[in-house]
Amino acid sequence: MVRNRWVTHIYFLGLGWLFLCLVGYSYTTDEVEVALHKAGRNRRKLERVLAYYQSTGKDSLKYEAARFLISNMIYHGTLYSEGSGRLFALVDSIQRFTELDHQAIEFWLDSLMQEVELEKPVFIPDIGTVGGGLPDP
Repeated sequence: MVRNRWVTHIYFLGLGWLFLCLVGYSYTTDEVEVALHKAGRNRRKLERVLAYYQSTGKDSLKYEAARFLISNMIYHGTLYSEGSGRLFALVDSIQRFTELDHQAIEFWLDSLMQEVELEKPVFIPDIGTVGGGLPDP
């Protein structure tokens, strides 16, 4: 009698798990649609990229690659701060001094960081800014 109760519990746990898996699967959404929804005004450009690679039809791998890249854009972006442009210009100027050794470059970078005041950076997601590079119609 105790064994039958365990079998019944295991049976219903298995059915419950199967039910949850099926319900969870039915509610999955297309990641590209989620990304396009989050793109805002940039949605049109991204849809044009997808349409371009889908319409050529010659290479479905390129279309799948575009879908992959767009669906992952929501996870990537850049940090921006008001002083970052000045900092980048100063750091780029280091390239002129290729004969400097590693310690000299580190010293110079430390002094630059003290000179440039950076405000709290803001995260700018790629999904709202990166386009497909296709010419406007």
